[in-house]
Amino acid sequence: MKNFGKLLTLGFMVLSIVSCGKDNDSGGSSVSSTTSTVSSTGVNYKTYEEIKSAYSGMSFASGVQENMVVYHIGSDYGGSSITNNIQDFDFSDLFDFNFDFCMNINGNLKGDCDSNQGYNQGTQLSGVVSRGEYKVVKTLSKDSISLDIASGVYGQGFEFDPGTYNRNDAIYKEMLNLEGKSVVKVVISEAQITILEGTTTKQIKADYVEYFYSDYSLKGFVLSTAFPVMANPIANTKNNDLTGVLSFSGNKTVQSISVNIHDLQYDYMTNTYKTIAAGTRSIRF
Repeated sequence: MKNFGKLLTLGFMVLSIVSCGKDNDSGGSSVSSTTSTVSSTGVNYKTYEEIKSAYSGMSFASGVQENMVVYHIGSDYGGSSITNNIQDFDFSDLFDFNFDFCMNINGNLKGDCDSNQGYNQGTQLSGVVSRGEYKVVKTLSKDSISLDIASGVYGQGFEFDPGTYNRNDAIYKEMLNLEGKSVVKVVISEAQITILEGTTTKQIKADYVEYFYSDYSLKGFVLSTAFPVMANPIANTKNNDLTGVLSFSGNKTVQSISVNIHDLQYDYMTNTYKTIAAGTRSIRF
């Protein structure tokens, strides 16, 4: 037997695919009519089909309201690499990120705000735009949301371009493998997320979905029904390198994420892949 990938330390970790095999799990099937909604604590699922059905059936309007802000950072959202913001790394695989901004949203400070210092909102907002995608909900329906997306800064506020989030969104389709990209296996495991909701710290339920594609690449998505669809994925990985993460959605701010990553081991005798644990990776904001 040999491993599907060899793990290397980089960001979350970089996976170098070295083995080959035959598809034994498909990403395509019909979606059930089950409709799910945003849960206060989230829901865990056991299979890919359950996840695909739950998020495909969830209304985009669930858990969303006009003028609500959703902010993702990282290269998947047009921002700078998240690994550039790593402050400390130790071999317990705990990462500290410094977003290096403080901003005032509806009277609430968000970001790295020192209560003993003031802040230059105009300057800091430029950092928000350069790090990711800052979205403001304008109108919403079951399958589409119109947005204002921050494109720059004018004075002490954002400049916005109009945008749309719908079921053709590239990351939405990718996190559910809706285009049916060929996979060797889909691995579902529980993820641990800590959020700050208002002034209350909470643990919510989430799943880490790892797609081991037939071209030997690997993508992972942390998903949680405690957040609206447009706030998902909570985290994105490519070959186990972190490429995107949710900073906040409405009054919910992500504080930490922990996942168990996996590898596949191919058995030549049975022509099957076995899932093996490859460690725990965590990030903290």
